[in-house]
Amino acid sequence: MRIFRISVTAWLWLVFLALTACCGCEDPSSPHTLTDAGDIDADADGNVNNLNNINNSQPAEIAVVELPLTGDAAGALAEYSALAWFGDTLILVPQFPSRFDNALVALEKSQILAYLDGAPAETLAWFPVPFDDGGLGMQIASFEGFEAIGFSGGTVYMTVEAGSTAGTTCTVVRGTVTTEPALSITLDPQSLTEIPQAVQLDNMGHEALLVLEDRVVTVYEANGANVNPSPVVQTFDLQLAPLAGVPMVSLEYRVTDVTAADAFGHFWALNYFYPGEADLLDPAPDPLAAQFGEGATHADSDVVERLVELAWSPNGVTHTGAAPIQLRLMPGDARNWEGLVRLDDRGFLVVTDKFPTTILAFVPFPAR
Repeated sequence: MRIFRISVTAWLWLVFLALTACCGCEDPSSPHTLTDAGDIDADADGNVNNLNNINNSQPAEIAVVELPLTGDAAGALAEYSALAWFGDTLILVPQFPSRFDNALVALEKSQILAYLDGAPAETLAWFPVPFDDGGLGMQIASFEGFEAIGFSGGTVYMTVEAGSTAGTTCTVVRGTVTTEPALSITLDPQSLTEIPQAVQLDNMGHEALLVLEDRVVTVYEANGANVNPSPVVQTFDLQLAPLAGVPMVSLEYRVTDVTAADAFGHFWALNYFYPGEADLLDPAPDPLAAQFGEGATHADSDVVERLVELAWSPNGVTHTGAAPIQLRLMPGDARNWEGLVRLDDRGFLVVTDKFPTTILAFVPFPAR
């Protein structure tokens, strides 16, 4: 039998190679946790080191594909604040429907898919959805518009924002959806229910909601460590009787909308930062950027435009451990994304309010 002898130097090389091969590995059985803010490595300008993350590489960014809107639906008066699916109909919510002839805007999913598959722009034929707010726009003092929408069967839920001398106030309201002879929505002002505000920040409210099988969950806009150290989501039964608030993972910047939750309770949040709000939001070092890195345009800008996957459970809202989907930024402009939905297994649809202009866009899932 031949005996092979390995020198000490060779053994040291083998050990080094084994350790190097495993340094980027993650135990799939271990819980997903975010990097502690105190461990974030930043350069002299405060930018996160893009290569110091779990992948040891700079993450890719996704270029959005714009879907052309026409006429009034593309105008600044639309000022969209939310998106949601009612069946296979996409509902776009103008923040002030009264300025839009008391209507919401709708597009059929089949038309959106056809356009993305190469059909001409004329395929995207939007139509108005008559909207009766039950007089809420006039009854609520310092009314600042509708901010979120979700559906459960023939019931619609929306959040409302208003200003006051004490700060921003938010309420949630329910209503009915009629499909015959045509799609329309009517709110019930008697169902209006106040949403507790954990903290008070100027013009920050509950801009997102989840409609689950047994409850409605509203998500506050600002959940960063410096401005909201113990964030919670507020919950209600389907009749809007208040239930207990539950903890939410800290998330820097703003949450402006969320998708519907899937069968596992996972959903995506639209996470946006405009540097002009730095004094208001006082962002802490971002654990997600530290863990996953920043894409090329994000590394060169203070603007943040990304989608973050979260998970609902009765014990709270947590981060799933998935990498954020970072959108490729526009040169010189921040897009104030306000609405978000999933588009089957293709990706997402997002919409701005009116800054820098009205934009409806498709975000494909990253290549796997």
